[in-house]
Amino acid sequence: MQARLAAASLDPVEGAELEGEGDGDGIEPAPNYVPPEPFIAGANQAVTLDAMVGPNTPVNSRDLCGGRGNTQSETSMAVYGDVIVVAFNDSRGFYCPNHSTVGWAFSLDGGQSFADGGTLPGAPILWSNGDPQVAVGPDGTFYVSGISNNFRGMSISRGTITPDGISWTDPVQATFGSANTDKEALAVDQNTGTIYMAYDVGTARVEVVRSDDQAASWTTPTVLPTYGGIGAFPVVDANGRLYVTWLVGWPSTSQFVVNSYSDDGGQTFSAPVQILNVCPITVQGFSRGQMPAFPSVAIDRSGGAFDGRIYVTFHSACSDVAGNIYLASSDDGGQTWTGSFVVDDVTGIHFSPTVSVDSAGNVNVFFYDRRENPGTSTTNVYFAQSVDGGASFAPNIRVTEVATTWGSIPSDITPNFGDYMTSLSVGTDVLITWSDGRNGDPDSYFARLTPAMMANQ
Repeated sequence: MQARLAAASLDPVEGAELEGEGDGDGIEPAPNYVPPEPFIAGANQAVTLDAMVGPNTPVNSRDLCGGRGNTQSETSMAVYGDVIVVAFNDSRGFYCPNHSTVGWAFSLDGGQSFADGGTLPGAPILWSNGDPQVAVGPDGTFYVSGISNNFRGMSISRGTITPDGISWTDPVQATFGSANTDKEALAVDQNTGTIYMAYDVGTARVEVVRSDDQAASWTTPTVLPTYGGIGAFPVVDANGRLYVTWLVGWPSTSQFVVNSYSDDGGQTFSAPVQILNVCPITVQGFSRGQMPAFPSVAIDRSGGAFDGRIYVTFHSACSDVAGNIYLASSDDGGQTWTGSFVVDDVTGIHFSPTVSVDSAGNVNVFFYDRRENPGTSTTNVYFAQSVDGGASFAPNIRVTEVATTWGSIPSDITPNFGDYMTSLSVGTDVLITWSDGRNGDPDSYFARLTPAMMANQ
């Protein structure tokens, strides 16, 4: 979502974008900001995690500028071998000279440690409204995108791995001109290197653009048929078919998730098929009202029993639950869908899921979770795995060593901890990056899970 400045004693840096024209997504400075109190160790006690869960590793630097710029949240990630790039909303872009609101960090050791990358090249206006996304091509080229030019387009930079990190090109405008351009996501065809970007324009329509030259140039937008919406999520299957899934109707009380596909590189799309209805939820401690049920999508490319199956996950409060994780799947190219719960627990809400499929065909879902403290803003990240194509899930595993009570964590941007996180499967390991407030303000964190360790205990 977008970022705007909080009322505080410090003024924003010259040239920072203060007002956005987005539809409620992107990041914005938080009103009535109160600087965080000194962090008290042990306010939320650390717990011992399952052996399959690796260390919770900080991603961003906690260095501030003049006491501000303390929020790094809403994470996206891509991985190539041992190289991982994470991007996040970064409030330092509002307070630090020549910094952007799209922050990034990298790891060269498979996530054991991260270095904060600082500022992407290019004028701050080209990285002014957050909603970062990261993708990687088949040759190891990384791409980072974000909303730019006061919600009138998307910028994207190409990154090359070097011995010391990532070298980024100056940003290119992938799309420019339409007011209220918002919430982009990226997909790369791993056979051809073609890049797709999907986004919405004021929730009135969903558009897709394509690049065939490593983000140097982009096609004119294709408007997807019938429905507007938000949270468009593109994926490409093994045969090059592009699927786009998005949320229709937000923030009304009548919402549903739809899917459409293209077989001609995003030039035309099929009529959208409705997957499931969504009943909205409000998340205590989230600083922007209703939490949007952005879908996360993955395709089984394992060659196993469910090869080619499409999975879509999102949260909803239907079926008399306060907020649960749903998983829908399709075996016929998105024409028909079946759905089920990921989480059996109904004592607390569960929200903002992310899904991936590993090399064994296992379905891996992460989500924010409040089962341990229902009715409060105290939140953990949990993991659920299915080995039978989503028909059932093993007992959930807690990922966070320390819980975050979001209602008491100050943030100098809105939304405070964002409305999405990202997971990936690498072999049979699973990687997750999320927003975490254990140190007194929002940071980005990372963990690597090795489910085989649990199976071998």
